[in-house]
Amino acid sequence: WEEIAKVDAKRVDADLHRHRKSKIKENEKEVKNGKYSAHINFKPSIQHKFEPIMPKRQIVDVPPTK
Repeated sequence: WEEIAKVDAKRVDADLHRHRKSKIKENEKEVKNGKYSAHINFKPSIQHKFEPIMPKRQIVDVPPTK
């Protein structure tokens, strides 16, 4: 049973990977056609995960304390 599960997991991984690649391809096509900017297509999820919540600009705008 474990062997079968392993094979299934591999197949699922491969399917996911293929699906992701085709999605990216579609997105690239739409970017070329000017439907979206690449920024909207590829960045949002990554940015939401990793960028600090406070925008960088605010940090710059803080006056220096003396």
